[in-house]
Parts: sequence; C-alpha cells; structure tokens
Amino acid sequence: MAEPFKLVLSGGSSNQKAEVMRKIRAAAADKGYTVLLVPSAEMLLEQGGLTPKVYAQKRDNQSNLLHLQLELERSFLRAAQDMTADKALLLCECGALDFGADLPEQEYLQLLQTMGLHRLELRDQYDAVFLLDSSDTPHIAAWTGHPHLRMLGGNFGIDMQLLSAELAVLLGGPKPVEIERKFLVEYPDPVWLEHLSPSRSVSITQVYLNAQPKEERRIRQRSADGASLYYKTIKQTLDGMKRTEIEHRISEKEYHALLNEADSSRCPIQKNRTYFFFQRQYFELDIYPFWTDRAILELELSSEHESVHLPEGLRLIREVTGDPHYKNAALAKGGFSDCR
Repeated sequence: MAEPFKLVLSGGSSNQKAEVMRKIRAAAADKGYTVLLVPSAEMLLEQGGLTPKVYAQKRDNQSNLLHLQLELERSFLRAAQDMTADKALLLCECGALDFGADLPEQEYLQLLQTMGLHRLELRDQYDAVFLLDSSDTPHIAAWTGHPHLRMLGGNFGIDMQLLSAELAVLLGGPKPVEIERKFLVEYPDPVWLEHLSPSRSVSITQVYLNAQPKEERRIRQRSADGASLYYKTIKQTLDGMKRTEIEHRISEKEYHALLNEADSSRCPIQKNRTYFFFQRQYFELDIYPFWTDRAILELELSSEHESVHLPEGLRLIREVTGDPHYKNAALAKGGFSDCR
C-alpha cells in the first residue's frame, strides 16, 4: 500500500474537533481511505488520573505527553503499514508540536534537546495540519513553518466549505493537485520581516534532476536550527495554476546519491523561505541571494476561485502566476546562482 497520509487537527474545542473529524472520516472513506483515529495523549492520561496538577513542573507534563503521543503515532503507523487496504489516513486528534505550545520557546527547545528530538523533524513528519481556532496564537505559532498548514477556524466557527475544498485537494487522488498563486514583490523591509509574527523561516537548497518534457524532478534540503530534512519531488504541469505533485522524504544518503542525476544546465537554487499567516491565508515569502530588490510571494489555494488578500507591508510589483520566467526551474537557468 501507499505510505499512510498523516493529518493533524490542532486546537479548537472538543465539539469542533468532533465535527471536523466526522467530516474528514466521511470524505476520506468516500475516496477509498481506511481511516485510523490516533487519540490525544492528553485525553488518555487525564482519563487515567494524570492531570497537569499532579506534576511539579509543566515541563514534566509536556515531556510525558510528547513521549506518549509519539509512541501512539508510531503504533498506528505500523498498524496502517501492515493493513491490506490500498490507502490509509492517520487522523491525529493532536500533533507533537501541540505539547510545546504553552511553554516558552527556549524551554520547549531545551525539552526537545533532552529528548533527542528536533522541532523541524517533529513538525514536518505530518502531511498536513488543520488549525481549528484562529484566535489560538500559541498553537498557530507552534505549527507555523509546516509546508501544508491551513486555518479552518474563523469568527463564525469552522469553515466547512474550506474544509471540503482542502480535503478534495489532499485526498482527491490519484495524485494531489497543487493550485498556486505567485507574486513578484519588492524586497521586504527588514524591520517588517523581523516583526512578522508568528512566522518561521527555513533555508532551502533545491537541485533539479534530468526529467522528461512537462515533468520536473528535483531534490530539496530543508534546514532550520541546525537540522535538515531531504525530499524528492516530481511535478507535472496540467494547465494554468494546476500541477500534480508527488513528494516524499528521502535520506541524506539518497539525497547525495541523486546529485549525480543533476541537470547540468541548471544551477542549484538557494533561498530563505518565511511562512506566515495573513487574514487566515498561509503565505510563503522566498528571498533569493541573487536579488536585492525583489522577492517571490506564494500561497496554495483550495480552489482556483479563492480570492487572495495580499499582506500589508509588502509592495506588489505584479502577479507572475504561470509566468515561466519566475519558476525556480527557470531561475536556475538564469545564471543567478554559482554552479561551481
């Protein structure tokens, strides 16, 4: 079977979470998924009498919760991999980063260090994360930086129409369809960028591999805070804003081996990507070392008809969605990077 899809529901009330879970389970079943519900470690421990008040320090409670949550997810993942079903969805009532949302950042990072864990690896192990409460700043900040993070909660509760659209994109298969808008903006004011909150940045190195026409093969290294993850991606262009994308994690050894298949006509692309929310939409701001006057702003949409609210503080030059000159594959041919 294909590798199970891991989806996290973060924040929100128990009633909201139950409502969203029902919707997801029904939609996934219609698409042929076997759905496994991974319970919250916090709920299980509290049912057994281990409430936060029994711990001397909040950090001890969070450590115990994180240990149990990770073990639960590993157990469900092993079970899913052993099933005969063609497709499986692990629907997690919460995710690993939720247990650090109420701790000061440095204390949380120290906790992870003592456990031999890293935030980048914990965050990006999930395929998608849905935020259920737009006012829950700690949980929003905890997950900002995830490649596929969506805000479902709003002023009037859960946006069920948005949820349906997101599920259609994520589970519609057989290959996920990516709908993007891309904008060329003036180089951001460093002060604006520094005070952008919550936000999270990663350093990306992207290498293009030899590929067939209308196909893009690439490998990517994502790094933050001294840790790195590696990915292989295959994209195929359909039309307009739509492309199919298949991406999976690879090891550092596989990454270096695939460098032998690098397209010699393209240079490696390096960029710093900053993730942030504006009016519930999740943006990616890419800053390249070869530009001092401009940057690229992107966001994924659930529908081609979804409107875009450009962030305040950024000056738009023009939209470049579909413009081949501003694709990373084209920039890699433009002589902006040093291939040596």
